[in-house]
Amino acid sequence: MEDLIQTLVIGITMGGVYALTAIGIVLLYKCSGIVNFAHGSISMMSPYIAITMLTGTFSLLTDDLVTKQVMPYWLAIVGGLAFVIVIGLMVERLVVRPILNRSHLHAVLACLGVLMFLEYTVGWIWTDDDRTFPPVFNEYSFFEIKGVFISYNNMAILAIVITSIICLQLFLTRTKFGLAMRCTAEDMDAAQMMGINYKKVLAVSWAFASALGGLAAVLLAPQLLLYPSFMMGVLIKGFVATIIGGFGSIYGAILGGVVLGVLESLLSVYVSTQFKSIFAFSLVILILSINPTGLIPERKFSREV
Repeated sequence: MEDLIQTLVIGITMGGVYALTAIGIVLLYKCSGIVNFAHGSISMMSPYIAITMLTGTFSLLTDDLVTKQVMPYWLAIVGGLAFVIVIGLMVERLVVRPILNRSHLHAVLACLGVLMFLEYTVGWIWTDDDRTFPPVFNEYSFFEIKGVFISYNNMAILAIVITSIICLQLFLTRTKFGLAMRCTAEDMDAAQMMGINYKKVLAVSWAFASALGGLAAVLLAPQLLLYPSFMMGVLIKGFVATIIGGFGSIYGAILGGVVLGVLESLLSVYVSTQFKSIFAFSLVILILSINPTGLIPERKFSREV
């Protein structure tokens, strides 16, 4: 039973990170109609900038993480998130806005171009070598509850994910600009007729999506090796989560991410880690076969949401 509880905690933690990525995808899709294939590459910049600010060097050597910390850990994380927000705003203004009224193919090609540009740029500046990223707590820090050992890092990730989702929900439901974003997501033309500044809504949605993706990246970086395409697998899991939960539904993205994370964790422990990726896509096929709209079908935004 203890092993099962620990496995569930790990699965929920990973699922929460998948959910952050999926929410960013859904936000952009709802507000702009664009499926952002560059979401992972934009997010990937956050830990690179954070670790550079933390050590004050572009070398990112392992020893630098211990001997050359020139900035507090959390301040470096905030700096990394701020940077990806700026990147997201630049992509929206320079790449996305000019092609909004064109075909979906233009948007797909533009996002793929941004993806390749960012990954090659990171490889040029920081090289393609694998790097490590320091965790919030020591990786061997645990606490025990009735025989169940739970990592402080997992609890920190889970707390940050939950807090982020609650803050986003409050923003969307309790602020005028959040209402404007929901109106735009429901009917872009009607929102513009009501005087809503669609361009500002689009920019803010890209900023939010980039921040959520960047947060997912810095939370995952300590558990993965840091390299230019390390978020590609997470992006795919984010897409899987949106499909499972219902593409276009924020609640569906959260549910899909948690379900995927828990099932992957259980599969890794009780079956084999080799089936994780296969299982994710098999689950997508199963969900689409049974209910093409996902577990939570897309719903219209309303004041009660």
